[in-house]
Amino acid sequence: MTNRKTVLVVDDHDNSRMTYAMYLEELGYRVFEAPNGAEGVRIARERLPDVILMDMTMPVVNGLEASRMLKGEPETAHIPIIAVTAVSLVREQENIRAVCDGLLPKPCPPEELWAEIRRVTTAPA
Repeated sequence: MTNRKTVLVVDDHDNSRMTYAMYLEELGYRVFEAPNGAEGVRIARERLPDVILMDMTMPVVNGLEASRMLKGEPETAHIPIIAVTAVSLVREQENIRAVCDGLLPKPCPPEELWAEIRRVTTAPA
């Protein structure tokens, strides 16, 4: 059994998903990956990660809908979800912020990604 924090990276772009996963593994996180929202929801329900990085524009189930599903279920509602997206329209960003715990623009510098993960996973004093 490990005490390492777990991160689920949900992104349909293999390169983005693998880049985030490699970076987070180097920082000591255990990383699970999903190529679309439907798979992300399945893995989140199964693994109950400490945090989820969710792309918003994906096939099968988009990130916003997957986030709504997870936030609507008692077993997964507590898991912080950080949207990592290239969505730039203010209205869409407002919709994302209403569901997700954080929002980062793509491309996201690694240090900003790590800072946001720490922010949403650190319990308030």
